[in-house]
Amino acid sequence: MKKIVAFNLALTIVLAGFFCFSGIKPAGAALSSNASADVVIGQPNMTSNSENQGGSVSASNLSMPRNPFHDGNKFFMVDSVNNRVLVYNSIPTSNNASADVVIGQPNMTSNSENQGGSPAANTLNSPSAVFSDGSRLFICDSENNRVLVYNSIPTSNNASADVVIGQSDMASSSENQGTTVAANTMFLPTSIFFDGKKLFVSDWQNQRILIFNSVPSANNASADVVIGQPNMTSNSENQGGSPGANTLYYPNGVWGNGKKLFVADQWNQRVLIYNSIPTSNNASADVVIGQPNMTSNSENQGGSVAANTMLFPTHIFPYGPKLVVLDSANSRVLVFDTIPTVNNASADSVIGQANLVSGGVNQTNDESTPVANGLFIPRGVIVASQKLIVGDFYNNRALIYNSFGPQWAINKNKSQILSGGEKMKVKTNKVEFSGKNAEYKKGRVRIVVDGVSKKVAKIGKSGKWSAKFTLKGSSVKNIIIRYYDSKRNLQTNSETYAVGINRGSLNLATLEKKSFSGEGDSVADQNTEAVQNHSKLKGSAAKER
Repeated sequence: MKKIVAFNLALTIVLAGFFCFSGIKPAGAALSSNASADVVIGQPNMTSNSENQGGSVSASNLSMPRNPFHDGNKFFMVDSVNNRVLVYNSIPTSNNASADVVIGQPNMTSNSENQGGSPAANTLNSPSAVFSDGSRLFICDSENNRVLVYNSIPTSNNASADVVIGQSDMASSSENQGTTVAANTMFLPTSIFFDGKKLFVSDWQNQRILIFNSVPSANNASADVVIGQPNMTSNSENQGGSPGANTLYYPNGVWGNGKKLFVADQWNQRVLIYNSIPTSNNASADVVIGQPNMTSNSENQGGSVAANTMLFPTHIFPYGPKLVVLDSANSRVLVFDTIPTVNNASADSVIGQANLVSGGVNQTNDESTPVANGLFIPRGVIVASQKLIVGDFYNNRALIYNSFGPQWAINKNKSQILSGGEKMKVKTNKVEFSGKNAEYKKGRVRIVVDGVSKKVAKIGKSGKWSAKFTLKGSSVKNIIIRYYDSKRNLQTNSETYAVGINRGSLNLATLEKKSFSGEGDSVADQNTEAVQNHSKLKGSAAKER
Protein backbone atom coordinates (compact mmCIF):
# COMPACT_ATOMS: atom_id res chain seq x y z
CA MET A 1 0.00 0.00 0.00
CA LYS A 2 1.40 3.36 -1.00
CA LYS A 3 2.29 5.50 1.97
CA ILE A 4 0.57 8.87 2.03
CA VAL A 5 2.65 11.53 3.75
CA ALA A 6 0.69 14.68 4.56
CA PHE A 7 1.56 17.49 6.90
CA ASN A 8 -0.04 17.99 10.27
CA LEU A 9 1.19 20.27 12.98
CA ALA A 10 2.03 17.37 15.26
CA LEU A 11 4.55 17.83 17.99
CA THR A 12 7.11 16.43 20.32
CA ILE A 13 6.78 17.57 23.88
CA VAL A 14 9.56 17.46 26.44
CA LEU A 15 8.28 17.61 30.02
CA ALA A 16 10.80 18.82 32.59
CA GLY A 17 10.74 20.16 36.15
CA PHE A 18 11.96 23.68 35.54
CA PHE A 19 13.16 24.49 39.04
CA CYS A 20 15.47 21.55 39.70
CA PHE A 21 15.70 19.54 36.50
CA SER A 22 16.02 21.47 33.25
CA GLY A 23 16.65 25.10 34.07
CA ILE A 24 13.55 26.14 32.16
CA LYS A 25 12.38 29.38 33.76
CA PRO A 26 8.95 29.66 35.37
CA ALA A 27 6.23 31.73 33.77
CA GLY A 28 6.77 35.44 34.32
CA ALA A 29 10.57 35.30 34.02
CA ALA A 30 10.46 37.18 30.74
CA LEU A 31 12.69 39.74 29.10
CA SER A 32 11.77 43.32 29.94
CA SER A 33 12.04 46.45 27.80
CA ASN A 34 15.52 47.87 27.21
CA ALA A 35 17.21 44.68 28.34
CA SER A 36 20.91 44.14 27.75
CA ALA A 37 22.15 41.18 25.78
CA ASP A 38 24.03 38.44 27.60
CA VAL A 39 26.19 37.02 24.81
CA VAL A 40 27.64 38.49 21.63
CA ILE A 41 28.66 36.54 18.53
CA GLY A 42 31.09 38.04 16.02
CA GLN A 43 32.77 40.45 18.42
CA PRO A 44 35.07 40.05 21.44
CA ASN A 45 32.81 42.23 23.62
CA MET A 46 29.65 44.34 23.64
CA THR A 47 31.44 47.60 22.74
CA SER A 48 33.08 46.51 19.47
CA ASN A 49 31.48 46.48 16.04
CA SER A 50 34.16 46.39 13.33
CA GLU A 51 33.57 44.18 10.30
CA ASN A 52 35.50 40.94 10.82
CA GLN A 53 36.79 42.52 14.03
CA GLY A 54 38.94 44.89 11.99
CA GLY A 55 40.98 42.10 10.44
CA SER A 56 40.67 39.07 8.22
CA VAL A 57 37.72 36.72 8.12
CA SER A 58 37.80 33.82 10.60
CA ALA A 59 35.55 31.33 12.35
CA SER A 60 34.63 33.90 15.01
CA ASN A 61 34.17 36.97 12.79
CA LEU A 62 31.07 38.38 11.12
CA SER A 63 30.40 40.98 8.46
CA MET A 64 26.81 42.22 8.37
CA PRO A 65 25.15 39.09 9.75
CA ARG A 66 21.46 38.45 9.41
CA ASN A 67 18.71 35.95 10.13
CA PRO A 68 19.96 33.70 12.92
CA PHE A 69 18.19 30.34 13.14
CA HIS A 70 18.07 27.37 15.49
CA ASP A 71 16.56 24.00 14.60
CA GLY A 72 16.50 22.61 18.13
CA ASN A 73 19.98 21.22 17.73
CA LYS A 74 22.30 23.36 15.62
CA PHE A 75 22.52 27.14 15.41
CA PHE A 76 22.94 28.90 12.05
CA MET A 77 24.11 32.42 11.23
CA VAL A 78 23.97 34.09 7.82
CA ASP A 79 27.24 36.00 7.41
CA SER A 80 26.11 37.94 4.36
CA VAL A 81 29.06 40.08 3.27
CA ASN A 82 31.42 37.18 3.96
CA ASN A 83 29.28 35.20 1.52
CA ARG A 84 28.75 32.28 3.84
CA VAL A 85 26.48 30.58 6.34
CA LEU A 86 28.03 29.53 9.64
CA VAL A 87 26.94 26.45 11.57
CA TYR A 88 27.45 26.20 15.32
CA ASN A 89 26.87 22.85 17.00
CA SER A 90 24.92 24.65 19.73
CA ILE A 91 23.80 28.17 20.61
CA PRO A 92 26.93 30.00 21.88
CA THR A 93 27.03 30.69 25.61
CA SER A 94 30.12 32.92 25.67
CA ASN A 95 31.29 35.91 23.64
CA ASN A 96 33.21 35.59 20.39
CA ALA A 97 32.39 31.91 19.82
CA SER A 98 33.79 30.17 16.76
CA ALA A 99 31.59 28.39 14.26
CA ASP A 100 32.07 24.68 13.62
CA VAL A 101 31.17 24.44 9.93
CA VAL A 102 31.06 26.92 7.05
CA ILE A 103 28.79 26.71 4.00
CA GLY A 104 29.59 28.65 0.84
CA GLN A 105 33.35 28.80 1.39
CA PRO A 106 36.14 26.18 1.33
CA ASN A 107 37.34 27.21 4.80
CA MET A 108 36.86 29.71 7.63
CA THR A 109 39.37 32.21 6.23
CA SER A 110 37.82 32.72 2.79
CA ASN A 111 34.97 35.09 1.92
CA SER A 112 34.90 35.78 -1.82
CA GLU A 113 31.62 35.97 -3.70
CA ASN A 114 31.03 32.59 -5.31
CA GLN A 115 34.48 31.63 -4.06
CA GLY A 116 36.06 34.03 -6.54
CA GLY A 117 34.48 32.39 -9.57
CA SER A 118 31.11 31.52 -11.03
CA PRO A 119 28.09 30.27 -9.07
CA ALA A 120 28.06 26.57 -8.29
CA ALA A 121 26.37 24.15 -5.92
CA ASN A 122 28.92 24.98 -3.20
CA THR A 123 29.05 28.79 -3.52
CA LEU A 124 27.11 31.73 -2.15
CA ASN A 125 26.76 35.41 -3.05
CA SER A 126 25.34 37.65 -0.31
CA PRO A 127 23.07 35.06 1.31
CA SER A 128 20.24 36.54 3.34
CA ALA A 129 18.38 33.76 5.16
CA VAL A 130 18.70 30.20 6.40
CA PHE A 131 16.12 27.69 7.62
CA SER A 132 16.27 24.06 8.70
CA ASP A 133 13.57 21.53 9.51
CA GLY A 134 16.08 19.46 11.46
CA SER A 135 17.03 17.27 8.54
CA ARG A 136 17.24 19.57 5.51
CA LEU A 137 18.74 23.03 5.11
CA PHE A 138 17.43 25.92 2.99
CA ILE A 139 19.46 29.02 2.11
CA CYS A 140 18.32 32.19 0.33
CA ASP A 141 21.34 32.87 -1.89
CA SER A 142 20.14 36.37 -2.66
CA GLU A 143 22.46 37.83 -5.24
CA ASN A 144 22.59 34.53 -7.07
CA ASN A 145 18.80 34.92 -7.26
CA ARG A 146 18.12 31.44 -5.97
CA VAL A 147 17.22 29.25 -3.00
CA LEU A 148 19.45 26.27 -2.29
CA VAL A 149 18.19 23.04 -0.73
CA TYR A 150 20.58 20.70 1.10
CA ASN A 151 19.00 17.31 1.69
CA SER A 152 21.02 16.89 4.87
CA ILE A 153 22.61 19.33 7.31
CA PRO A 154 26.24 19.88 6.24
CA THR A 155 28.75 18.57 8.76
CA SER A 156 31.90 19.62 6.89
CA ASN A 157 33.01 22.78 5.13
CA ASN A 158 32.16 23.65 1.53
CA ALA A 159 29.16 21.35 1.15
CA SER A 160 27.21 21.35 -2.11
CA ALA A 161 23.48 21.88 -2.36
CA ASP A 162 21.27 19.19 -3.87
CA VAL A 163 18.48 21.28 -5.42
CA VAL A 164 18.23 24.86 -6.68
CA ILE A 165 15.02 26.89 -6.85
CA GLY A 166 14.84 30.02 -8.97
CA GLN A 167 17.43 28.90 -11.53
CA SER A 168 17.57 26.17 -14.15
CA ASP A 169 20.86 24.79 -12.81
CA MET A 170 23.56 25.38 -10.21
CA ALA A 171 25.73 27.44 -12.58
CA SER A 172 23.12 30.11 -13.34
CA SER A 173 22.41 33.25 -11.34
CA SER A 174 20.61 35.80 -13.54
CA GLU A 175 17.76 37.89 -12.20
CA ASN A 176 14.53 36.17 -13.26
CA GLN A 177 16.70 33.77 -15.25
CA GLY A 178 17.61 36.58 -17.64
CA THR A 179 14.07 36.92 -18.95
CA THR A 180 10.84 38.08 -17.33
CA VAL A 181 9.31 37.18 -14.02
CA ALA A 182 7.63 33.78 -13.90
CA ALA A 183 6.58 31.06 -11.45
CA ASN A 184 10.08 29.55 -11.57
CA THR A 185 12.18 32.73 -11.33
CA MET A 186 13.51 34.88 -8.49
CA PHE A 187 15.03 38.32 -8.05
CA LEU A 188 16.90 38.84 -4.77
CA PRO A 189 15.04 36.40 -2.47
CA THR A 190 15.43 37.46 1.16
CA SER A 191 13.57 35.12 3.48
CA ILE A 192 12.45 31.50 3.67
CA PHE A 193 10.12 29.47 5.88
CA PHE A 194 9.02 25.84 5.80
CA ASP A 195 5.96 24.73 7.78
CA GLY A 196 6.53 21.00 7.35
CA LYS A 197 4.64 20.83 4.08
CA LYS A 198 4.75 24.14 2.23
CA LEU A 199 7.80 26.25 1.45
CA PHE A 200 7.49 30.05 1.54
CA VAL A 201 10.00 32.38 -0.13
CA SER A 202 10.07 36.16 -0.02
CA ASP A 203 10.98 37.20 -3.57
CA TRP A 204 12.00 40.73 -2.59
CA GLN A 205 12.70 42.50 -5.87
CA ASN A 206 9.71 40.82 -7.51
CA GLN A 207 7.43 42.26 -4.81
CA ARG A 208 5.90 38.92 -3.88
CA ILE A 209 5.82 35.86 -1.65
CA LEU A 210 6.03 32.51 -3.41
CA ILE A 211 4.42 29.38 -1.95
CA PHE A 212 5.52 25.90 -3.03
CA ASN A 213 3.03 23.24 -1.95
CA SER A 214 5.92 20.86 -1.29
CA VAL A 215 9.69 21.11 -1.13
CA PRO A 216 11.02 20.87 -4.70
CA SER A 217 13.07 17.75 -5.37
CA ALA A 218 14.32 18.88 -8.78
CA ASN A 219 15.88 22.10 -10.07
CA ASN A 220 13.87 24.99 -11.49
CA ALA A 221 10.55 24.17 -9.83
CA SER A 222 7.59 26.50 -10.24
CA ALA A 223 5.73 27.98 -7.30
CA ASP A 224 2.08 27.09 -6.80
CA VAL A 225 0.72 30.28 -5.23
CA VAL A 226 1.82 33.92 -5.22
CA ILE A 227 1.00 36.60 -2.65
CA GLY A 228 1.32 40.29 -3.48
CA GLN A 229 0.68 39.93 -7.20
CA PRO A 230 -2.38 38.95 -9.28
CA ASN A 231 -0.39 36.30 -11.15
CA MET A 232 3.04 34.75 -11.60
CA THR A 233 4.10 37.14 -14.37
CA SER A 234 3.61 40.44 -12.54
CA ASN A 235 6.07 42.15 -10.19
CA SER A 236 5.12 45.82 -9.81
CA GLU A 237 5.44 47.60 -6.47
CA ASN A 238 1.99 47.60 -4.87
CA GLN A 239 0.75 46.16 -8.16
CA GLY A 240 1.51 49.47 -9.88
CA GLY A 241 -0.75 51.50 -7.61
CA SER A 242 -1.31 52.33 -3.96
CA PRO A 243 -0.91 49.93 -1.06
CA GLY A 244 -3.78 47.58 -0.34
CA ALA A 245 -4.52 44.43 1.59
CA ASN A 246 -3.35 42.36 -1.38
CA THR A 247 -0.20 44.29 -2.36
CA LEU A 248 3.43 44.23 -1.30
CA TYR A 249 6.36 46.64 -1.59
CA TYR A 250 9.71 44.91 -1.18
CA PRO A 251 8.48 42.25 1.28
CA ASN A 252 11.16 40.80 3.49
CA GLY A 253 10.53 38.30 6.28
CA VAL A 254 7.90 35.59 5.98
CA TRP A 255 6.86 33.22 8.77
CA GLY A 256 3.94 31.11 9.96
CA ASN A 257 2.67 29.57 13.18
CA GLY A 258 0.71 26.67 11.72
CA LYS A 259 -2.45 28.67 11.09
CA LYS A 260 -1.58 32.28 10.34
CA LEU A 261 0.97 33.68 7.91
CA PHE A 262 3.01 36.79 8.71
CA VAL A 263 4.82 39.01 6.19
CA ALA A 264 7.14 41.95 6.92
CA ASP A 265 6.09 44.29 4.10
CA GLN A 266 9.28 46.28 4.41
CA TRP A 267 8.81 49.35 2.21
CA ASN A 268 5.12 49.68 3.07
CA GLN A 269 6.27 50.11 6.69
CA ARG A 270 3.99 47.39 7.98
CA VAL A 271 3.51 43.76 8.95
CA LEU A 272 0.64 41.85 7.36
CA ILE A 273 -1.20 38.98 9.04
CA TYR A 274 -3.15 36.43 7.01
CA ASN A 275 -5.53 34.50 9.25
CA SER A 276 -5.13 31.41 7.08
CA ILE A 277 -2.47 30.24 4.65
CA PRO A 278 -3.37 31.58 1.17
CA THR A 279 -4.21 28.86 -1.34
CA SER A 280 -4.87 31.11 -4.33
CA ASN A 281 -3.06 34.02 -5.94
CA ASN A 282 -3.45 37.64 -4.82
CA ALA A 283 -4.87 36.91 -1.38
CA SER A 284 -5.66 39.82 0.93
CA ALA A 285 -4.26 40.13 4.42
CA ASP A 286 -6.66 40.33 7.36
CA VAL A 287 -4.73 42.50 9.83
CA VAL A 288 -2.05 45.18 9.48
CA ILE A 289 0.45 46.31 12.12
CA GLY A 290 2.45 49.52 11.78
CA GLN A 291 -0.26 51.36 9.88
CA PRO A 292 -3.80 52.51 10.75
CA ASN A 293 -5.24 50.75 7.72
CA MET A 294 -4.40 48.74 4.60
CA THR A 295 -4.02 51.80 2.35
CA SER A 296 -1.40 53.71 4.35
CA ASN A 297 2.37 53.27 4.20
CA SER A 298 4.06 56.35 5.67
CA GLU A 299 7.26 55.93 7.64
CA ASN A 300 6.34 55.90 11.34
CA GLN A 301 2.84 56.85 10.18
CA GLY A 302 4.14 60.24 9.09
CA GLY A 303 5.28 61.23 12.58
CA SER A 304 7.60 60.17 15.36
CA VAL A 305 8.49 56.72 16.60
CA ALA A 306 5.73 55.17 18.70
CA ALA A 307 4.49 51.82 19.96
CA ASN A 308 2.28 51.43 16.88
CA THR A 309 4.64 52.69 14.15
CA MET A 310 7.31 51.06 12.02
CA LEU A 311 10.24 52.07 9.83
CA PHE A 312 11.26 49.39 7.34
CA PRO A 313 10.34 46.28 9.36
CA THR A 314 12.19 43.24 8.05
CA HIS A 315 11.42 40.16 10.12
CA ILE A 316 8.79 38.58 12.33
CA PHE A 317 8.65 35.63 14.66
CA PRO A 318 5.41 34.29 16.20
CA TYR A 319 6.13 32.84 19.63
CA GLY A 320 3.10 31.16 21.13
CA PRO A 321 0.59 33.93 21.80
CA LYS A 322 3.27 36.59 21.24
CA LEU A 323 4.54 38.22 18.08
CA VAL A 324 8.10 39.52 17.79
CA VAL A 325 8.73 42.12 15.06
CA LEU A 326 12.09 43.44 13.94
CA ASP A 327 11.51 47.16 13.29
CA SER A 328 14.84 47.49 11.55
CA ALA A 329 15.34 51.17 10.71
CA ASN A 330 14.02 52.13 14.15
CA SER A 331 16.77 49.84 15.48
CA ARG A 332 14.48 47.92 17.77
CA VAL A 333 12.62 44.68 18.39
CA LEU A 334 8.94 45.07 19.17
CA VAL A 335 7.15 42.49 21.31
CA PHE A 336 3.38 42.11 21.16
CA ASP A 337 2.13 40.04 24.10
CA THR A 338 -0.73 38.77 21.97
CA ILE A 339 -0.86 38.38 18.21
CA PRO A 340 -2.85 41.41 17.00
CA THR A 341 -6.34 40.78 15.66
CA VAL A 342 -7.12 44.40 14.75
CA ASN A 343 -5.25 46.99 12.73
CA ASN A 344 -2.72 49.43 14.21
CA ALA A 345 -2.01 47.53 17.43
CA SER A 346 0.65 48.86 19.78
CA ALA A 347 3.59 46.81 20.99
CA ASP A 348 3.86 46.01 24.67
CA SER A 349 7.64 46.10 25.10
CA VAL A 350 10.79 46.93 23.17
CA ILE A 351 14.33 45.63 22.93
CA GLY A 352 17.14 47.84 21.61
CA GLN A 353 15.65 51.12 22.82
CA ALA A 354 15.04 52.72 26.21
CA ASN A 355 11.34 53.08 25.46
CA LEU A 356 8.72 52.78 22.73
CA VAL A 357 9.17 56.36 21.46
CA SER A 358 12.89 56.13 20.68
CA GLY A 359 14.56 54.87 17.51
CA GLY A 360 18.23 55.87 17.48
CA VAL A 361 20.99 53.53 16.39
CA ASN A 362 22.85 52.17 19.42
CA GLN A 363 20.33 54.26 21.41
CA THR A 364 22.44 57.41 20.97
CA ASN A 365 22.80 57.70 17.19
CA ASP A 366 26.51 57.04 17.69
CA GLU A 367 27.26 54.48 15.02
CA SER A 368 30.76 53.77 16.33
CA THR A 369 29.78 53.02 19.93
CA PRO A 370 27.68 49.87 20.30
CA VAL A 371 26.16 48.93 23.64
CA ALA A 372 24.72 45.77 25.12
CA ASN A 373 21.19 47.20 25.14
CA GLY A 374 21.30 48.84 21.71
CA LEU A 375 20.96 47.81 18.08
CA PHE A 376 22.10 49.23 14.74
CA ILE A 377 19.51 48.51 12.02
CA PRO A 378 19.24 44.78 12.87
CA ARG A 379 18.28 42.02 10.44
CA GLY A 380 16.67 38.82 11.66
CA VAL A 381 15.19 37.68 14.95
CA ILE A 382 14.25 34.34 16.46
CA VAL A 383 13.44 32.89 19.88
CA ALA A 384 15.04 29.54 20.71
CA SER A 385 15.47 27.79 24.06
CA GLN A 386 13.80 30.85 25.62
CA LYS A 387 16.60 33.02 24.25
CA LEU A 388 15.96 36.00 21.98
CA ILE A 389 18.59 36.09 19.22
CA VAL A 390 19.01 39.14 16.96
CA GLY A 391 21.22 39.67 13.93
CA ASP A 392 22.63 43.13 14.69
CA PHE A 393 23.49 43.86 11.07
CA TYR A 394 25.47 47.12 11.08
CA ASN A 395 27.16 46.28 14.38
CA ASN A 396 28.54 43.14 12.71
CA ARG A 397 27.33 40.92 15.51
CA ALA A 398 24.51 38.75 16.76
CA LEU A 399 23.13 39.31 20.24
CA ILE A 400 21.71 36.65 22.56
CA TYR A 401 19.33 37.59 25.38
CA ASN A 402 19.14 34.61 27.70
CA SER A 403 15.77 35.24 29.38
CA PHE A 404 13.05 35.96 26.87
CA GLY A 405 10.70 33.63 28.71
CA PRO A 406 8.33 30.77 27.83
CA GLN A 407 5.80 30.72 25.03
CA TRP A 408 2.86 29.70 27.17
CA ALA A 409 1.96 29.22 30.82
CA ILE A 410 -0.74 26.69 31.67
CA ASN A 411 -2.65 27.43 34.85
CA LYS A 412 -4.15 24.72 37.01
CA ASN A 413 -6.93 22.82 35.28
CA LYS A 414 -6.85 25.19 32.31
CA SER A 415 -6.34 24.16 28.70
CA GLN A 416 -3.70 25.68 26.44
CA ILE A 417 -4.14 25.72 22.67
CA LEU A 418 -0.91 24.87 20.90
CA SER A 419 0.21 26.04 17.47
CA GLY A 420 -1.38 23.10 15.71
CA GLY A 421 -4.74 23.65 17.39
CA GLU A 422 -4.27 20.82 19.89
CA LYS A 423 -5.19 21.49 23.51
CA MET A 424 -3.09 20.48 26.49
CA LYS A 425 -4.20 20.36 30.13
CA VAL A 426 -2.03 19.47 33.13
CA LYS A 427 -3.77 18.10 36.21
CA THR A 428 -2.49 16.84 39.53
CA ASN A 429 -1.43 13.44 38.26
CA LYS A 430 -2.56 13.50 34.64
CA VAL A 431 -1.90 15.11 31.29
CA GLU A 432 -4.77 15.53 28.83
CA PHE A 433 -4.65 16.25 25.10
CA SER A 434 -7.43 16.87 22.59
CA GLY A 435 -7.80 18.20 19.09
CA LYS A 436 -9.72 18.26 15.86
CA ASN A 437 -8.37 17.41 12.43
CA ALA A 438 -10.97 16.50 9.84
CA GLU A 439 -8.24 15.69 7.31
CA TYR A 440 -7.48 12.50 9.22
CA LYS A 441 -11.00 11.52 10.29
CA LYS A 442 -11.33 7.84 11.20
CA GLY A 443 -7.60 7.77 11.70
CA ARG A 444 -5.58 7.47 14.91
CA VAL A 445 -3.52 9.62 17.26
CA ARG A 446 -0.75 7.81 19.06
CA ILE A 447 0.98 9.30 22.11
CA VAL A 448 4.47 7.97 22.75
CA VAL A 449 6.18 8.51 26.12
CA ASP A 450 9.93 7.92 26.32
CA GLY A 451 9.78 5.82 23.18
CA VAL A 452 6.94 3.61 24.39
CA SER A 453 3.40 3.82 23.06
CA LYS A 454 1.30 5.18 25.91
CA LYS A 455 -2.10 5.93 24.41
CA VAL A 456 -3.94 5.48 21.12
CA ALA A 457 -7.02 7.59 20.44
CA LYS A 458 -9.46 7.29 17.56
CA ILE A 459 -10.14 10.31 15.39
CA GLY A 460 -13.89 10.55 14.93
CA LYS A 461 -15.88 11.35 11.82
CA SER A 462 -15.77 15.03 12.76
CA GLY A 463 -12.01 14.89 13.23
CA LYS A 464 -12.20 15.19 17.01
CA TRP A 465 -9.99 13.15 19.34
CA SER A 466 -8.93 13.17 22.97
CA ALA A 467 -6.49 11.28 25.16
CA LYS A 468 -5.42 11.41 28.79
CA PHE A 469 -2.98 9.42 30.86
CA THR A 470 -1.34 9.38 34.25
CA LEU A 471 1.90 11.32 34.62
CA LYS A 472 3.02 11.96 38.17
CA GLY A 473 5.77 14.15 39.53
CA SER A 474 8.12 16.52 37.72
CA SER A 475 10.45 14.04 36.10
CA VAL A 476 11.72 14.52 32.57
CA LYS A 477 9.58 12.85 29.93
CA ASN A 478 9.64 12.90 26.16
CA ILE A 479 6.17 12.86 24.64
CA ILE A 480 5.43 12.61 20.93
CA ILE A 481 1.98 12.99 19.38
CA ARG A 482 1.72 11.20 16.04
CA TYR A 483 -1.11 11.30 13.55
CA TYR A 484 -2.21 8.44 11.27
CA ASP A 485 -4.76 8.63 8.50
CA SER A 486 -7.62 6.17 8.02
CA LYS A 487 -5.25 3.80 6.20
CA ARG A 488 -2.85 3.82 9.16
CA ASN A 489 -0.22 5.85 7.32
CA LEU A 490 1.93 7.93 9.66
CA GLN A 491 1.69 11.61 8.86
CA THR A 492 4.63 13.99 8.93
CA ASN A 493 5.37 15.46 12.34
CA SER A 494 6.78 18.95 12.45
CA GLU A 495 7.31 20.87 15.66
CA THR A 496 8.95 20.43 19.04
CA TYR A 497 7.93 22.06 22.31
CA ALA A 498 9.56 22.27 25.73
CA VAL A 499 7.21 21.94 28.70
CA GLY A 500 8.34 22.68 32.24
CA ILE A 501 6.11 21.29 35.00
CA ASN A 502 6.08 22.38 38.65
CA ARG A 503 3.23 20.61 40.38
CA GLY A 504 3.53 22.78 43.47
CA SER A 505 2.87 26.01 41.60
CA LEU A 506 -0.29 27.60 40.26
CA ASN A 507 1.47 27.86 36.89
CA LEU A 508 1.78 24.16 36.34
CA ALA A 509 3.52 24.26 32.99
CA THR A 510 5.38 26.44 30.55
CA LEU A 511 5.72 25.59 26.90
CA GLU A 512 8.21 26.55 24.26
CA LYS A 513 8.63 25.45 20.68
CA LYS A 514 12.13 24.05 20.47
CA SER A 515 12.60 23.31 16.79
CA PHE A 516 11.17 22.63 13.37
CA SER A 517 11.71 18.95 12.73
CA GLY A 518 10.58 16.86 9.82
CA GLU A 519 10.54 13.83 12.11
CA GLY A 520 8.88 15.42 15.11
CA ASP A 521 11.60 14.24 17.46
CA SER A 522 13.91 17.17 17.73
CA VAL A 523 12.08 22.99 16.20
CA ALA A 524 16.93 62.18 20.84
CA ASP A 525 15.45 63.69 17.89
CA GLN A 526 12.99 61.50 16.11
CA ASN A 527 13.29 63.27 12.76
CA THR A 528 17.08 63.02 12.90
CA GLU A 529 16.80 59.35 13.79
CA ALA A 530 14.44 58.67 10.90
CA VAL A 531 16.64 60.47 8.39
CA GLN A 532 19.78 58.68 9.55
CA ASN A 533 18.15 55.27 9.63
CA HIS A 534 16.41 55.83 6.30
CA SER A 535 19.66 56.82 4.60
CA LYS A 536 21.39 53.79 6.04
CA LEU A 537 18.70 51.53 4.68
CA LYS A 538 18.93 53.03 1.20
CA GLY A 539 22.53 51.98 0.69
CA SER A 540 23.75 49.17 -1.50
CA ALA A 541 21.31 46.50 -2.65
CA ALA A 542 22.90 43.93 -0.34
CA LYS A 543 22.61 46.18 2.71
CA GLU A 544 19.18 47.46 1.71
CA ARG A 545 17.60 44.09 2.09
